[in-house]
Amino acid sequence: MGQRSPDGETKLNAQLARNFRLPRSWGNASQPQQQLARLRSWMYLTQVQQALCYTTAFSNWRQLQTHPQALTMGILYW
Repeated sequence: MGQRSPDGETKLNAQLARNFRLPRSWGNASQPQQQLARLRSWMYLTQVQQALCYTTAFSNWRQLQTHPQALTMGILYW
């Protein structure tokens, strides 16, 4: 997979393993159908992981808006 970060895929896999129960056979896909299924699962889970990160970040920023010494009033995501 093409990553901008030299160890980006390793970091993504570490996050997935930390937050989801991955099957033991996750890295042992040898048949083309197994590899395709693993890739599809991997893509889906990385998107779910990203959504969880954004949910956490946005929730935190919303809570900061009500703080008396708020340093941010919102976020723009491009």
